[in-house]
Amino acid sequence: QLNYDFVKYISFEHLIENRKDQYYAALMECQKTRNTKEEQIDRWILFFLNSLKILTLKLNLKINNTEIIPIYLNERQQNIKSFITENYPCKISDISKRMAEISINTIKKDLQYLVKHKIINKIGERKSTIYTIVKT
Repeated sequence: QLNYDFVKYISFEHLIENRKDQYYAALMECQKTRNTKEEQIDRWILFFLNSLKILTLKLNLKINNTEIIPIYLNERQQNIKSFITENYPCKISDISKRMAEISINTIKKDLQYLVKHKIINKIGERKSTIYTIVKT
């Protein structure tokens, strides 16, 4: 919503849940010597670090896959992009006046799509929102 780059996160908790047998085995092994001179937590640390490695690999795959997906603009979205390019900054009301045959809700959805794919910028909220073209 605030124009941050976004890649759907990879849940650490979900990974632990899927590997809970290994997690609890490592934890129990470390608990055996807890608060003794022989205390060792290496098995749990290795489990934890291995989990981070798995998450990092999964996240890298997601990031790389999002860069490959081509962005498709239908004719209406191309027209909105062209209008913003020629008239920026503009408000949704400006676009709606020019494209009166398109419902305001359809325009809003198209604007969300264009913002999501970093074709246009959304600045502000609600009635004060303006749209500009992304400079490449």
